[in-house]
Amino acid sequence: MNAAEPGPLVSAEWLAAHLHDRDLRIVHVSADRGIYDRVHLPGAIFVDLHVDLAKPGARAETGTAKRQYLVPTQAEVADSLAAWASRRERASSSTTTKTTARRSAATG
Repeated sequence: MNAAEPGPLVSAEWLAAHLHDRDLRIVHVSADRGIYDRVHLPGAIFVDLHVDLAKPGARAETGTAKRQYLVPTQAEVADSLAAWASRRERASSSTTTKTTARRSAATG
């Protein structure tokens, strides 16, 4: 990890310094939605560990037995990250649209 290209995992200090960057995407991964509902970082989206990442299945490298939760492949993580970024952008766009509509109604 370096200052120019921090990578997907960052230190608490880096996050505190960049928390309000417009292009930052924060993903709160947990198996417990209640924790997210009580305490999450501003702008974070919720991702269910057991629904969105660690899914049941079998892979040759883990044996033939079906596993309850598999560690996702790099490609699966990349696909998920792209979907979560898109979800965040749609949520931000929706909020902006609603705010703009309210302002227009109030001034119109």
